[in-house]
Amino acid sequence: LHLDQMNPLLQSRVFPFLDDILGFYLHHHLQGFGVRACFLHDPLALGLVIWPELGAWTPLRVDVETQGQLTRGVTVADLRPEAHRPPFVPNAQVCLDVDAASFVTRFIKRLATL
Repeated sequence: LHLDQMNPLLQSRVFPFLDDILGFYLHHHLQGFGVRACFLHDPLALGLVIWPELGAWTPLRVDVETQGQLTRGVTVADLRPEAHRPPFVPNAQVCLDVDAASFVTRFIKRLATL
């Protein structure tokens, strides 16, 4: 989310709250990436529940690594072509691509109604 995408919310009741919770992230990304923006990981996850049509979904086997010294707790999905991976039964629908522009538009519109 770029700062300029929040312009429709400047006069909304929710803007002071957004400014408060996003200020740190906007500044952090400005320092790291040179852009006043932030990633919307959690809102996107919820958005895909509300609007699943915004995602490109693939059935995959997903596990949590519990033994690795460097990867303990990491969620793992084997993305190799099916012929190159063990014959596991998929246990999740995984979103591998998203219509980000449509999500941001819907997200801002939804926030503006609060």
